[in-house]
Amino acid sequence: MGDIELENRKPGKLKPKISSKACVIMVGSTNTGKSRTVNIMTKSTDCMIGEITDTKPCTQKPKLVEKDTELIYMDNPGWDDPEKSNRATFRDILIKIKERGSKVKAVIWCMEAQRVVIDSLKTQAGLIDHFLGKEIWSNVVILAMGGMQSHPVEVRCQGATTAARELPNRSNIDFTGRLISYELGRTSTEEEARENIQTVLNTLQEKTVEFSDDDYVCQRCGQEGDLRLMTDMCHLEKGHGHDKDLITRFTIKQVGLGLTVTAAAATGVTLATVFGSPFSLFIVPFTLPCLWPAISRGCCGSGCGQACVKRTNCMGSGEDGCAFLAYVSPKEEWPCCEKPKGNEGCEDVCIALQKKGINCGGATRGKQVRWGEKEGCVYIVKEIPKGDIGAFTFIPGIVHDPAQKINKEKKEKKNGCCS
Repeated sequence: MGDIELENRKPGKLKPKISSKACVIMVGSTNTGKSRTVNIMTKSTDCMIGEITDTKPCTQKPKLVEKDTELIYMDNPGWDDPEKSNRATFRDILIKIKERGSKVKAVIWCMEAQRVVIDSLKTQAGLIDHFLGKEIWSNVVILAMGGMQSHPVEVRCQGATTAARELPNRSNIDFTGRLISYELGRTSTEEEARENIQTVLNTLQEKTVEFSDDDYVCQRCGQEGDLRLMTDMCHLEKGHGHDKDLITRFTIKQVGLGLTVTAAAATGVTLATVFGSPFSLFIVPFTLPCLWPAISRGCCGSGCGQACVKRTNCMGSGEDGCAFLAYVSPKEEWPCCEKPKGNEGCEDVCIALQKKGINCGGATRGKQVRWGEKEGCVYIVKEIPKGDIGAFTFIPGIVHDPAQKINKEKKEKKNGCCS
């Protein structure tokens, strides 16, 4: 996946900034009145308002506005942000909610007045339901802007209400009293719009968005915390492999043989010297090459031993039928288990690389990523990040597999190893 920068992969451990105020969360497509409504309700101009530009929408990340109100208003990027997926946008919203104490007064779903259900409204309804849960629907306020101004508010909001009711097991959602519409300078002033919205908010009871503790982890990719805060990257298929790159170096067998020959030669030199034999002059130069495998392997990876980690070897592979080269040539082996290149594997890894041609974890020389480590290789939802189209591969049927982490001390005590 190249040099694409992924989202933070450990979402659970956030430092809470607890507030006594509940949040009003603005959601919806770009240019549907989210920022304008926040400015009206807070009597401010903190949220920039404007048309979509050729590059980026006005609101780029969640913005909290408090002012003198009893609520915290959270303005957010539009769900059709060209550089960010809708799910990533909602994850940012959830993180802000968690930081602020998890209390929600309302979700104001802003939409272009629409009588029929369109795909974007279906997607948005699904996101609200997935990230905030079924209990939040009694606090969802629908705000219709734009066209169809001669129609009643129920008709202008009908596309959104129908999209919500078409969700599984949500057909009985009642939006009575929570449908709003205003058009500044046409049907209402800012003061009238503020009073209308505040009247609806006053009828709502605060909700607390529940988050799972940080003792859960995905068994496939290792992400920790609440499932909704995990990124949408995960692993594809478990198999055997190696989690370190192949290196070229002398094997333990070659080192042992070289040291044995060296020891035997040293013994011969000693005896020859004692008895005054001239053969010691011929034996000494012979012992030096025999020490090279041990010296090279010991320096492998350091400045003086870089030659042994190069993939190419000017002396040949040692596997071309030449017995001499078989001894003096380094071999490719896995440093994780010291097994030769053809070894099946010593670890549980993601085998997507050889199975699907997917670059899992940036492997370059055969290295694979351990199963359960934070290096996803496939996208597990259909909504590919808009700024990264073509960089991710969507694989259907893959989902996070969260399980409760086992406390190490309790596990050891249970096994009787700490008694």
